Amino acid sequence: MKKMLLLLVAIVLVEPLHAQLIDDSSVAEQVTDASVAPLYVFTNGPGRIYAFERLDGNPFYLVQAGETLPVGNRVVLYAVPNPGYQFKNWNLVNVFTLTSTIVNDLDGTVITNNSSINVSKLPTTFRWPEMVTEVQPPIVLFTTYTTNLDSSIVTNNVLTAFGGWQANFVSRRR
Repeated sequence: MKKMLLLLVAIVLVEPLHAQLIDDSSVAEQVTDASVAPLYVFTNGPGRIYAFERLDGNPFYLVQAGETLPVGNRVVLYAVPNPGYQFKNWNLVNVFTLTSTIVNDLDGTVITNNSSINVSKLPTTFRWPEMVTEVQPPIVLFTTYTTNLDSSIVTNNVLTAFGGWQANFVSRRR
């Protein structure tokens, strides 16, 4: 009972994770370094998600927004509804990122570096507000490398797939 009370106090006092946990500049880094990956979590409805990770037998600590995690580490997710709402379920989601980088090959300057994210919900669901998940490595689906006629402009496109979770919240009045 004391552990549950401590956990509830920790959930109330800590900052929730935001839906998108990495910035555009770190996407290309994860493609080349498969030892770490982002933890993608999303909400559908009014509520928050808290994520805790246990490292090397140490007590759990709160995963910060924007943090990449070692592949294979287990993370505990807690879905907490806003007042007047209740947790419905978790959905597994596929997260696809497309990173396009255009570089001036003559001097090495980056002209543009864009990332877009597309989330696709899967039918897999879990009905408990707390769950344990494992950080999975990204899967590079394709990479293209093109140059213009005089080889001065280089374009690199990388499509990557990640796994993630969506917490669904509904009104208590249903």
